Amino acid sequence: MIVKIYKDYQTPTQSGTANINQWILEFISIDDRFQEQIMGWTGSSNMYPSEVKLRFEDKNQAVKFAKKNKLEFFIQEYAEGEKTIKSYVNNYLE
Repeated sequence: MIVKIYKDYQTPTQSGTANINQWILEFISIDDRFQEQIMGWTGSSNMYPSEVKLRFEDKNQAVKFAKKNKLEFFIQEYAEGEKTIKSYVNNYLE
């Protein structure tokens, strides 16, 4: 099973900083979905890709977990952007 390890990022609509320094281990889906014939529902025999995300304090813990459980993994590095603090009053000063 393949897993992706990445750092949780802050979305543009968030101003808080809670839980943005955590690393996430997420299972990658190998599309094994099927469509149930009678009702037409979509199902899967594997729940991990859609349901399970493990959180770790740092990257080393996530890598150690993946190696211990013999999981193939890749690390997606997060490029942190520069934050500029803006104030509403600056709209009227220029």
